[in-house]
Amino acid sequence: DVLVSGQYDLFVAARTDGGYGPAQPISALNTTALELSPGVSADGTTLVFSSNRSGGAGNTDLWTSQLVCP
Repeated sequence: DVLVSGQYDLFVAARTDGGYGPAQPISALNTTALELSPGVSADGTTLVFSSNRSGGAGNTDLWTSQLVCP
């Protein structure tokens, strides 16, 4: 099977007064590979997820992304 973007991707939804807005893909992190099992650090600054994207050690690896505030 050929994986396409959107099959297993990471999404974010903004918090609103009534709950949450629509989920939006995180284009800076999503690839045509699998992005799975996201988790956020207790301080809210690090996203940890697994992916089988190129550049890892093989199979699925843990990847992180840091929130950078201007």
